[in-house]
Amino acid sequence: MNKPELLAPAGTFEKAKVAFMYGADAVYFGLGNFNARRNAQNFTFDTAEDEYVVPENLGAIAMGTLNINGKYDTSLDHRSTIDFNVKTGFSISNSVTLNVSNVKFENGYRGNYGGVICNTSNSTILNMTNVLFSGNYAGNYGGALYNGNYATIDKITADFSTNHVNSYYGGALYNGNYGSIGYITGDFSNNYAYYYSSSVYGGAVYNYSYGTIGDITGDFSNNYAYYSYSSSSSYSVYGGAIYNYSNGTIGDITGDFSNNYAYSSSSSYSSSYSV
Repeated sequence: MNKPELLAPAGTFEKAKVAFMYGADAVYFGLGNFNARRNAQNFTFDTAEDEYVVPENLGAIAMGTLNINGKYDTSLDHRSTIDFNVKTGFSISNSVTLNVSNVKFENGYRGNYGGVICNTSNSTILNMTNVLFSGNYAGNYGGALYNGNYATIDKITADFSTNHVNSYYGGALYNGNYGSIGYITGDFSNNYAYYYSSSVYGGAVYNYSYGTIGDITGDFSNNYAYYSYSSSSSYSVYGGAIYNYSNGTIGDITGDFSNNYAYSSSSSYSSSYSV
């Protein structure tokens, strides 16, 4: 028997947090004047706080438009921080539009896909502007950000630092089968993909078959893909910085690459391909 899902209304971000804390599996909210709850507040998280610590997992499916707007101090190069405190981040369904600006996401964790944002099939993220993903990780794909099969991200202006996956692909970012990312502007540093019993691809970025990523502008430094296990098994390790799988498409890449590597310590296989 399928487990029933508890769906709760949420007119504001604060109400959504309370719903999750008290057991909601998902929340729903309206779209401006196009809903019966049009007199409720728009679902926009404008944080003036220097840091907000997420109290509970936010791995729920929602419907509508979610705006997360932080504050940015140009003199200090400092953004508002949302600290997930090793909780799961946002799971975006095909009914959701997400806009994020001036926010640092840190310490997000999900057991499978996307430590901070899991953008599932056929869903859309419009904008990510001046965002920093730092210290997030996932069990399988996309340590910070997972863009799933047929999912769309219009643009990413963000830096990715010290994110990782404990297995498989895309230490910072994973773009799925027929997934689409308009372009990426930002630096990738100290991200990694690591595993001990399977192939590992893409220390920073993994673009899957028929996935499309536009131009990438930014530097890649100290990212790596690493397989470590002493056995007779043979596993491949590719793309210390970027791995573009069969029939995947990536536009022009502009930036410096330094100290990225792919390495296997297996007694039967070793590789050292950085991109």
